[in-house]
Amino acid sequence: MANFTLAEVAAAVGGERLMGEEDLVLSSFAIDSRLVRGSELFFALRGPRHDGHDFLAGAFARGAAAAVVSRADAASVVPPGRACIRVEDTTRALQELAAKLRRRRPLRVAGITGSSGKTTTKELAAAALSSVWRVHRSPGNLNNAYGLPLALLSMPDDAEAAVLEMGMSTPGEMTRLTEIADPDVGAILNVGEAHRANFPSVEAIAEAKGEMFKEMRRDATAVFNSSDPHARRLGLSFPGRRVCFGVETGADVAVTGVRDDMVEGVRFSFTHAGSKPRPVALQLYGRHNAANAAAALAVSVAFDLDPTRAVEKIETVAPLKGRGAVLRLAQGVVLVDETYNSNPAAMQAVLASLTATRWAGRRVLACGDMLELGESASLWHREVGAMAARAGVNFLLAVGPLARETATGAREAGLEEVVVFAGSEEAAGSAGTLLRPGDLVVVKGSRGIAMEIFADAVREMF
Repeated sequence: MANFTLAEVAAAVGGERLMGEEDLVLSSFAIDSRLVRGSELFFALRGPRHDGHDFLAGAFARGAAAAVVSRADAASVVPPGRACIRVEDTTRALQELAAKLRRRRPLRVAGITGSSGKTTTKELAAAALSSVWRVHRSPGNLNNAYGLPLALLSMPDDAEAAVLEMGMSTPGEMTRLTEIADPDVGAILNVGEAHRANFPSVEAIAEAKGEMFKEMRRDATAVFNSSDPHARRLGLSFPGRRVCFGVETGADVAVTGVRDDMVEGVRFSFTHAGSKPRPVALQLYGRHNAANAAAALAVSVAFDLDPTRAVEKIETVAPLKGRGAVLRLAQGVVLVDETYNSNPAAMQAVLASLTATRWAGRRVLACGDMLELGESASLWHREVGAMAARAGVNFLLAVGPLARETATGAREAGLEEVVVFAGSEEAAGSAGTLLRPGDLVVVKGSRGIAMEIFADAVREMF
């Protein structure tokens, strides 16, 4: 873990030490007072809905050793024997401390961004690099202006490489994340409709993601998806070394012969630099995960590693909860848990896999709303309903405020068995009467719809 003295923290963040001994050693960090366990440096972040200064007393009561604050009256809350540093901007201070840690030790860093697939690709890339190095990866999806610094600050002392997830929802955010992480290898997976509410167009989203390549050092390496026109354009604009990947297309790391099955996983071959095709069998399903695996292998190539050794590692990666976990339940029911999040591109990828899967029973889709789509939300939900019908879904459960739009799209495309629920709890309460033995049940939706409630109900039933 990171180790800083109080004096070193103050110097790194450009702050004034108000209280505490300068040789106090700090090695754990928090921004949520509820997660303080003892001895942490607590950053009192100020956001649009909450002010961390209001939770200072709680953080110290739980054992925080020190705090970084910006309000003039904050020092009055600090108990005797604890420490306090005052700065102009506590969020900036958190970021600067993480950037200091990144630069003060020898470390190989890969940054992963894209509209979808970031977390899975992070896991695959970390596995690939672990064929040679001890690898730290972002815990969970700590990928934004607060999460990325915490991901760096949680890195163990013996880490030789780090794979960091980097997400953005507004222009300029990726520039700052790239400044903090200073990646040796940066990867842009794809560009889609995620966070469309904050951008006038997909092209604007692409420009915001492209900030990564604009900010990266020229001796770094850009990894990009040659199958995605936006990612390809951004990658080709990088003036330094480039490594491209793609599915069923010419690329430095190329995936071919994709054979997908939602229950059994995806199979494919990959080639690199004219090598003979190497078969790969993932525990993950989907053509999209074949692309994510290609990205991970491209990251290993960018670090001049042997991708053949990396393949052995990525084949061991199991799906994370809520991100494609396949559960075989009683009475022949299979549950596919995709409840972590959703957007149009991700939904299209899941439905493509469902179409490719051989299944004797019903194909059931429990589809929660997709959030942050702005003025196009209604149109996208109708399109998803139509996609479900075309994908061979036999029974659609549409859940959320825009569920009627999804249902309308499905019915207009010929799907007759459709039910609508206002929320996930209502849908979960009806699961027992709607599902049958032998169903293949796919559950997906944005975080705000909480489709995991429905998925949990299915687990309990079977």
